[in-house]
Amino acid sequence: MNFKVLGIIAIICAPFLYLDFATSVQHVHTWKRGLFGFVYMAGWMCSVVALKHMVILGKTKWAKIAFTVQLSLLTLAQAWNIWVIFGSSYDNLLFRILDMCWPLSNVWMLVIGITAVRAKKLQGWKRFVPLFVGLWFPLTVIPAIMMNFFVLAGPYSAVAFALLGFVVFKADQDEQNAVTEVSVA
Repeated sequence: MNFKVLGIIAIICAPFLYLDFATSVQHVHTWKRGLFGFVYMAGWMCSVVALKHMVILGKTKWAKIAFTVQLSLLTLAQAWNIWVIFGSSYDNLLFRILDMCWPLSNVWMLVIGITAVRAKKLQGWKRFVPLFVGLWFPLTVIPAIMMNFFVLAGPYSAVAFALLGFVVFKADQDEQNAVTEVSVA
């Protein structure tokens, strides 16, 4: 797997949710909002696929379930983005169900972040990056909804997902360093 390519894609896509927040009127479904969400989530999906291949949660049944749930939620949320880009009818049950996959995918990222910290497969500060990403929703979005103040949600998201992309980008080098350290010892 080419972690560098996935990492670069993730880093490039990271600020698109921030761009959406900065340029959209909240709760108005426009093609631009769907497009920005689609790009942002495409980068997130690249990171999740890479994290799975990096085995950051270990090789347990739970790890397989956790990544399957995350990628399923992200795929359904992407269907919502596509609907917003091309659709015109937003007042139906399927649209609302797909819309719920956005916050659920963020909540589930918190589960992955906690599991990654406990699994200790990533080294140093990188071990906490998936948790930092997962904390985005409870630390910024929930308070923002309560206070109607989304100023922190966009920048936090851009930084968190860019860091996640950086962790993915550095994965090949980290693996080579680990092999070199084992060979030298």
